[in-house]
Amino acid sequence: MAPERKTAKYEEVVEKIREKVMVTKELAPGDRLPDERTMALEYGVSRTSIREAVKILNASGILVVKKALGIFVADNPGLTSDPLGMGYIQDKKKLMDDWYAIRLSLEPAMMQAVTENATDEELQEILSLEREEAKAVNEGKKDFLELDQEFHALLAKATHNSVMERLIPTLQSPIYYQMAEEKMPLEVKKEALRLHEEVAKFLKMRDATGAALAMRYHLLAAASNTNYFADED
Repeated sequence: MAPERKTAKYEEVVEKIREKVMVTKELAPGDRLPDERTMALEYGVSRTSIREAVKILNASGILVVKKALGIFVADNPGLTSDPLGMGYIQDKKKLMDDWYAIRLSLEPAMMQAVTENATDEELQEILSLEREEAKAVNEGKKDFLELDQEFHALLAKATHNSVMERLIPTLQSPIYYQMAEEKMPLEVKKEALRLHEEVAKFLKMRDATGAALAMRYHLLAAASNTNYFADED
């Protein structure tokens, strides 16, 4: 019988941090972790072990390392960058058409759960983000697509449905946003912004029917503007 393998120090750190994020919720999405030296003292290991642990947790989508800023809990812990393998689909125009078809079947219906289950604080966060998007577009900033992704993820979280909360960000793999960053025309961004405002307006009133119709129109409008992916085929 082979001897039992001894768990490496960095593996122990991986499990402890993973438990704090995924089980006890001691660390929440967006939380910043201490620096390497502080964590090394906290877990009783070397800084090398901390670096190895962070590398593994980053690869598994639990932590995010932001250069010059620090180490943070991912917005959607455990969700890898392209879990559905959409980056391997060659026909990008068809990928976008299929992507919007799936979203059209989910996100308008999701508005009912948002209006019923979202807390006042969650609705306020959605409204605040919608205003932040407006500033990004009006000032010509490049982070509109990141904010757009966050807007839809916040809506999914506000359903208080643990599957939906993870499913929508999974569908919103960075693949789309990476492709769209350089190609999406400004007028398409402005149209998306206007329709986000409509969705937010109905959510503020907790009008599920209005929010669902606004979301459906938003996705239909976006689906009709995918021609800028055509040369990706």
